[in-house]
Amino acid sequence: MKKETFAIVVFFLLAGTLNVFSQSDQCNTNSSISHEAVKAGNYKDAYIPWREVIEDCPRLRFYTYTDGFKILKAFLDEDMKANGNKKTSAEYKEYFDELMELHDTRMEYIPEFQTKMKGVLSVEAALGNKAIDYLTYAPSVDIRQAYEWLSKSVDGAKADAPASAFQYYMDMSYQILKTDASHKEQFIQDYLNAGQYV
Repeated sequence: MKKETFAIVVFFLLAGTLNVFSQSDQCNTNSSISHEAVKAGNYKDAYIPWREVIEDCPRLRFYTYTDGFKILKAFLDEDMKANGNKKTSAEYKEYFDELMELHDTRMEYIPEFQTKMKGVLSVEAALGNKAIDYLTYAPSVDIRQAYEWLSKSVDGAKADAPASAFQYYMDMSYQILKTDASHKEQFIQDYLNAGQYV
C-alpha cells in the first residue's frame, strides 16, 4: 500500500514538473514570436502570442509590457482612423480597457522586476504613463481621475515622472480650477510642486 501511494505521489509530482517545463517552453516560444513580430511592426500577428504570455507568465520579461503597449496603441489608432477619429466602437473600448489593465498589471510586477534588473521605472512613474495613455485614448475622460493619477505620479516619482506628466498634471489641475474655485489653493500648490522637478 505504501509503495502504491508513493508511486502515485511521484507520478503527480513528475506530471506537475513536466507541465511547468512545458508551460515555460510555451511562454518562451510565444514571447519570442510576439517580440519579433512587434519589432517588425506586425502587431496583428504579435497579439495572440503576446496575450498568452501576459496571461500565463506575466513575470517572464519586462519588455512584454512595452510590446503590449505598442500592440494595443496600434490597434486603438487603427480603430480611430477607421471610424473617423471617433473612440466609440465596441472593439475600441475593449482595447482601451485592455490597455488600462496592462498598465495595472505592469505596476503590480514592477517591484519584482526592480529586484532582477536595473533601470526599471518606479510604480509612480508607470502610473504617470497610465494617466497619459488614459488622456490620449479614453473614450470619455474623467478629469479628476486623470488628475489623481498624475498627482500621485508627480509626488511619488518626482523628477523621474514622465516629462509630459508635468504638463498634463498642471492642465488637469487648471481644468478643475475652471469649474471649482475652491481648487485655487491646490492649483497654486500643484504649480509650485511641479516646478520643483521640471
